[in-house]
Amino acid sequence: MMTDEDRSRGAAPEGAVPDEVPEHAVPDETPDIYGAYPRLTDEQIAYLSRHGTRRSVVPGQVLIRDGGPPPDFFVVLSGSVAITEHHGTPDERLLRVHGPRRFLGELSLLQGQVAFYTAHVQEAGEVLALPVDRLRALTARDPCLGNLVLRAYLGRRAQLVGGGVGFRILGSRYSPDTRRLREFAARNRLPHRWIDLEADQEAEALLRRVAVSPEDTPIIIWREHHVLRNPGNAELAQLIGLSPPMAPHSHCDLLVVGSGPAGIAAAVYGSSDGLTTTVVDTVAPAARRAPRP
Repeated sequence: MMTDEDRSRGAAPEGAVPDEVPEHAVPDETPDIYGAYPRLTDEQIAYLSRHGTRRSVVPGQVLIRDGGPPPDFFVVLSGSVAITEHHGTPDERLLRVHGPRRFLGELSLLQGQVAFYTAHVQEAGEVLALPVDRLRALTARDPCLGNLVLRAYLGRRAQLVGGGVGFRILGSRYSPDTRRLREFAARNRLPHRWIDLEADQEAEALLRRVAVSPEDTPIIIWREHHVLRNPGNAELAQLIGLSPPMAPHSHCDLLVVGSGPAGIAAAVYGSSDGLTTTVVDTVAPAARRAPRP
């Protein structure tokens, strides 16, 4: 169900080209309904091109792989790119398709987390690649571009969370540890899906597949083959790339208390402006610190 927050993204982002541009569309491209998939203008692409590298790409080539940190910020110049979950497995699921002028990534790229999806080339073409630190520096100089990217990334993260993409938490609704893991994932807005040990029909088959007994739940299943048995919050944080705890006497330029939507936005803006930024929360295990670009 679409939340009020998601609906608030319906207005076209500042600086974005309206998505109804038939000359740029590709077959089966995901429509931009809530501002999560805008197209860049000619001026924005030219600005980024001066600081990036153009690369020819071929069908099947992986640009971003789930489970690893996104290597670069990619803009599709020609061709198309598919976003999938469980890439290369029998459970592979198509999530999105992007054509020319769209950029790839979501909040994990700015936060240093692992990718929760795989981006691979569907139709041969060309992409523009920029290192993430360079993107931060450029968006700090161009607030319009920074707002466009941040708005899109926040919307994409909301869609991943709402779509049940990411790791799976399998456990009993009556288990305090299951509730702890679910609360940790929800408070950190991590894409995940909860599988109820008592109610979900797939729970028994999943337990057999990973050779875990019900007594050993809750478990985290990540990328089909990585299983954590009743992990602590810090262990789960390490799996998905959340920052380690701060040193007791470390310093930062900006301290954000609370990792809600406003806190995350403030942290991203702060780091984009070159501030060493720390986010603390009652459930989040640690801080996100961004070096100066």
